[in-house]
Amino acid sequence: MWTLTFPPELITLLLRTSNLVALTGAGVSQESGLRTFRDAQDGLWKQYKPEDLASPQAFARDPKLVWDWYAWRREAVKAVRPNPGHYALVEIAKRVPNFTLITQNVDGLHQLAAQTLKVFETFRVLELHGNIQRVRCSECYTFTETWDDDTESVPRCEVCGGLLRPDVVWFGEALPRDQLEAAVEAARSCEVFFSIGTSGVVQPAASLAYAARNRGATLIEINAEPTPLTLKANYFFQGKSGEILPELVEAVWGA
Repeated sequence: MWTLTFPPELITLLLRTSNLVALTGAGVSQESGLRTFRDAQDGLWKQYKPEDLASPQAFARDPKLVWDWYAWRREAVKAVRPNPGHYALVEIAKRVPNFTLITQNVDGLHQLAAQTLKVFETFRVLELHGNIQRVRCSECYTFTETWDDDTESVPRCEVCGGLLRPDVVWFGEALPRDQLEAAVEAARSCEVFFSIGTSGVVQPAASLAYAARNRGATLIEINAEPTPLTLKANYFFQGKSGEILPELVEAVWGA
């Protein structure tokens, strides 16, 4: 791995920053070996497009098919672990008084990294698209801690009897209002905004970086390829977040 040279003014800025927001996308999870949502399916799922399984209409049409697909995806998530980029973000959170992580990912790897480094209770994560590891009732929204993936039918809610479903945002559904409002407020009030591993085109998440920039925040982008946001960024680092972020942490705060 090469050694990056970071501008001295960026290092000084981060040392003085007391309010920082980081937005992460699929590229961060991909570095852990987790396939992106639209990647090719494996095995019996090859005949389906992910978009055709992630909607309220698909669940109403064939709830067992959708449930089984998400059960398969949950197992795929369990097989991966946070990468150095996840841990570097936790290290930044330990050093910046007011840190907010906003993620478009549903795998919970950010929280797992925080648990591993024993700072989970102070690590603020806003999940714009939900979390695949959580399950809730499709009728009364009650969350459940345990369920059986091996039954011939979709498990039902113990409160109202409704079908259980993953707590993720499907096509045609609104983002969780509390999470989105908190994300907008964080973006508008931060001093530094990181956009990491995201294409910068999926709305409304893509607008958060511009909201921060318009309020005077310094915009830092880390991504494998340039995006529509790149020309607006104050700093752009092309490459893997799992390589760039750890080097940045060491350059700013030491090992």
